[in-house]
Amino acid sequence: MKKISVVLFLVVFSFLSIVCKKDEIKNENKVNNVEESVIYDLAFERDGMIFVANFQKNILDSLFEGFNPALSPDGHYLAFTDYNGGKRHVTIYDFNTKKRIPINIPNDNNYGPIWSPDGKLIAFNIFYNNNWYIAVANKENTTIRIITDKIKRGTYSPSWLSDSKKLLVHDLDYIYLVDLDGNILKKYFVNDIAKDLLVSSQTRFIMSSDEKKLFFSAGLDEDSDDFDEPPEAIFYYDFNLKKLNRLSPKGLYCAEIILKNDSILYFYAAKDNEEPFSIYSINIFEKKPILLVKNGSSLSVSINR
Repeated sequence: MKKISVVLFLVVFSFLSIVCKKDEIKNENKVNNVEESVIYDLAFERDGMIFVANFQKNILDSLFEGFNPALSPDGHYLAFTDYNGGKRHVTIYDFNTKKRIPINIPNDNNYGPIWSPDGKLIAFNIFYNNNWYIAVANKENTTIRIITDKIKRGTYSPSWLSDSKKLLVHDLDYIYLVDLDGNILKKYFVNDIAKDLLVSSQTRFIMSSDEKKLFFSAGLDEDSDDFDEPPEAIFYYDFNLKKLNRLSPKGLYCAEIILKNDSILYFYAAKDNEEPFSIYSINIFEKKPILLVKNGSSLSVSINR
């Protein structure tokens, strides 16, 4: 196991759930500075800036320039990718102290943080020794471990399982279930899951808590005059039935999903090239997208709030 020692302050987090309705954030021009003592439900990108929202209090706050925002499980902290002089660093922002603390590792190309459900770990993509890996930092930030060094090809887009002890990663050809020591527990052929869909390094596969369904968004060969490239849609694969199911409707370009309570997916989407991406949710049983915030992409939520 490869290890990289680091020093960084993090705080233990616990996830909070989101309860929101379609019209809870109505005025897109009503943007505030970060509120004191607010627990945030949603973080997203807009025009290169990071925004955070609290649905119950109808608050939409702007933060700073950044990418790939990831709310901590308790909504008090934010991990994000900071671009500085062509370098990418995973950085933590403390809503209480207003301090930004980069993860202190000898690497200038790491991005895309994602918190474990128990709030103790954070996984991210890292380019190291001329290859892409997935690394995991502990909550105290005394150690960073590269956990996909047993996979020969580059690995991408990690997602946590509900026990916070395992992750899904992929190398475009295979999806791997790995533990925190980098052991490969299971291996799935991408074409068996995604069939003829277009999977990229940005595709994130998310497992349901019972490990019976696998959710993801992927491109598909679908005729559309509204997009310049093959649109993406949201799917899930049922392991018991060995069946691929589409969740999002035709005509809605969908990307970057987040699963809550095994029943609700959050994602960003657009209806055509002229429309900016917006934030939606969809119940996997009802399959009807609900608009949450206009003009937003690259989102995260406090899943258990």
